[in-house]
This record gives sequence, C-alpha cells and structure tokens, in this order.
Amino acid sequence: MDEGIRGHAWSIESLPEDAGQLERVGEAQEGNRIYIYYRDAMGRYWYRNMIMTDQGPVSEYEAIFGSRKISRRRS
Repeated sequence: MDEGIRGHAWSIESLPEDAGQLERVGEAQEGNRIYIYYRDAMGRYWYRNMIMTDQGPVSEYEAIFGSRKISRRRS
C-alpha cells in the first residue's frame, strides 16, 4: 500500500454526501487490523477498519460490542 495514501486517508465514517461513488484502491494489514482504502470521485482517500478474528474479518464495532442484532417491533 502506498504510504502517501495511508497518510492522507480519512475514516469512511466522516464521508461527506458529495463524495460520489467510491473505488477500492487497496488494503493493508497491521497485526489483527485490516485497513481497506477507497478513492472518491474528487480524488480524496478514505479507509475502513476491519478486525481479523478466529471467525474471519469483522467490523471494528462487532469486534468491540459483538454482532448487531436487529430487533423489530410488531405493531
């Protein structure tokens, strides 16, 4: 992974609405963390974190809090 991209990428959680379509441009692994890098239509770089577990990669949220359970209320 290009160090220039890694040093200038923003968390995908901060992605603005005007970013347009994202193109995946690479990934890097450091220990059990996986960083997936994207480029938007304006040439800005973004990253998403994943955590490698015994069950495979999961989101950082799932690694910390467990799997999300969607509960639906019946009316």
